Amino acid sequence: MVRLPGYQAAQDWLFRTLTQMCFNSPGIIAAVRDRGGVIGNEIQKELADLKTQGKQHLFAGVMTGWETQIGSDFETNRPLGYRALRHRGFTETKPPKDIDLERVQVVKEFMELGANSLHDGGVPRERIFCHIAFTDQGLRKADAKESYARKVHIAVPEVAFSLAYRPGFSTYPEGATFKEVYAVIAKHGSPAWISAEGTNVSPTSMPGEPTMESYLARMFNHGAVMTNIFSWGIGGEAMRDNFFRKATENPEALAAYAKFLRGEPLVESAATGFSSEAFQAKMRKIQEELPGWIQKSGKQAEAMPLIQKLEGLVKEKQWQKADKVADEVLAMMKGDKGQNKEEPKASTVQERLPAKIQQIQKELTAWVQGNADRQEKATSLMKSLDEQIKAMDLERAEEAADAVLKLIGSEVPIPDAQRQSPAQDAPEEASRKLRHEFGGSFLVSRDKVQEELKLTAE
Repeated sequence: MVRLPGYQAAQDWLFRTLTQMCFNSPGIIAAVRDRGGVIGNEIQKELADLKTQGKQHLFAGVMTGWETQIGSDFETNRPLGYRALRHRGFTETKPPKDIDLERVQVVKEFMELGANSLHDGGVPRERIFCHIAFTDQGLRKADAKESYARKVHIAVPEVAFSLAYRPGFSTYPEGATFKEVYAVIAKHGSPAWISAEGTNVSPTSMPGEPTMESYLARMFNHGAVMTNIFSWGIGGEAMRDNFFRKATENPEALAAYAKFLRGEPLVESAATGFSSEAFQAKMRKIQEELPGWIQKSGKQAEAMPLIQKLEGLVKEKQWQKADKVADEVLAMMKGDKGQNKEEPKASTVQERLPAKIQQIQKELTAWVQGNADRQEKATSLMKSLDEQIKAMDLERAEEAADAVLKLIGSEVPIPDAQRQSPAQDAPEEASRKLRHEFGGSFLVSRDKVQEELKLTAE
């Protein structure tokens, strides 16, 4: 291809101005049926010729679609598929109950339309495969707040299973790609499936399996019947440094292909060194826990240089180096996990008891809820607590409060005084505060508890 001046600008303009296909519009349906019939008829002729030579096994199959999906608008990133919903009879005043579910059905019906058209043209049903891409493959935004169907562009795994075709997936090995594929296949009875597109590297350039042989084994050893090795610029010098090409055309990969074609068993090598799945797990852990760790430890100045280094390496796609820095960040966080700048000072009963009483006020009534057995157990403890408070026997009152909290399964609260370590009041002043505390808010709420427990004033 000769790239003319302004080619990229023209290409960008073209993508912005093209209207994306509406899968169930009458014109599209007619075109798919026509093209599918033509292609299917030609395949039938070629397959018949192979059969006369006894080589029909060379026809592996045909895929209907290429990562079939309803994506987003190229320019605004807004969701699409609303015209398709109108073709299904929905309007602004008569919307679907589940817009994602309806659009998923549009995708599946379109895939079935293509497969049935190929079959009507003469392609054996068992040689027709679909192609969707539902695994992460490093292409999703980690913080995207959208439904699962939108994350996978409305091509949820279930659309890959139909009587019209057999399942096919993109299988770029980043993160848990194969685990997700195996789980979906097993859920639907373990039918034969294909890798419709992929090679042993992620679209982010993150390394995949330890070897190309392992990559192939992850598929052929787990029910796959065909693997489409995908790359750009194979042969020649034009794209010699393309990372897809390096993964697909390197000497180890060529040896793996030869081993497969000889019919020798493919070996799944255990991951050594860098693991894309493990790296993603580390990054998620850092994203989730680092803000809280900084707030608790106060070590932002220590953390930021490592985080900036990690972000830079990820941006530059230096995955192995980024993995080591992620380990440093996690080690730093683990070393201070659960530690505060200073240990809390011991609290007094005057500080602890009000918080416990308030906890009982909040939870006891709901815990009893008219249950006779619970009511009987709580009544005795509440009488004791009430008596000890009136007598200002704080130690025994706290014991009674602890017994109530244990009974209702509530955690003992930490009073604010313990966290802030204020100067302690003199015993007489503390007693006066307790009388004020319990004579006000506690006794008002206590009446509700007494009413629930049917306590008398005696």
